Amino acid sequence: MPAWVKPFLSTEFYSNCPKHPDSPHKECNMFCVNCTNVDAFCCHCRTSLHSGHAVLQIRRSSYQNAVRVMEVEKVLNVKGIQTYVINKHRVLYLNDRQRKPTVYDGAHAWKCLTCDRSLMDDYLFCSLKCKFERATKTGNLSPVGTCKDNGKKGSKREGKGGEKRRSCKIKIKEHEYPPSNSRKRKGVPHRAPLSGHLVGVL
Repeated sequence: MPAWVKPFLSTEFYSNCPKHPDSPHKECNMFCVNCTNVDAFCCHCRTSLHSGHAVLQIRRSSYQNAVRVMEVEKVLNVKGIQTYVINKHRVLYLNDRQRKPTVYDGAHAWKCLTCDRSLMDDYLFCSLKCKFERATKTGNLSPVGTCKDNGKKGSKREGKGGEKRRSCKIKIKEHEYPPSNSRKRKGVPHRAPLSGHLVGVL
């Protein structure tokens, strides 16, 4: 595990920067991967102190700290972590959120391998913290293969106690419609029966 991951997950973000108290955008929402023993800092500190460094910008989503996938995947393996689309960008949460009861629904009963939080799809972890807590115990940073990762149907994922959970995507067959130029054959026309008398005709 990279040495910066543990302090990164425990860092408090979005406090006011003590070096730029009167500046706009003074919230500390950035973290430097290259520097050690450095707390969160603001965008002004980045320009003056961390130019050319690998810096991650933390964003807020549903009162939770999140980071864009396109930024963090350059310095860290984040496969298997559930992502969300916020402002047209895919993000993932840093820390585990408040646990909700897992809803079991047959083949779609996905849950986090660390905290058992229910997941929306066949991911393995709900947050970056959960993945690396498990990686610390197992010593393996690579996620167990899923349909989403390797594109194969019937891939297995390892859960707690070593049990295997099967994951596969169901391909729904589209409805078959008749060709647009096909027409139903008309049957024999039926006329309305006459009453046998024409009223008012001489």
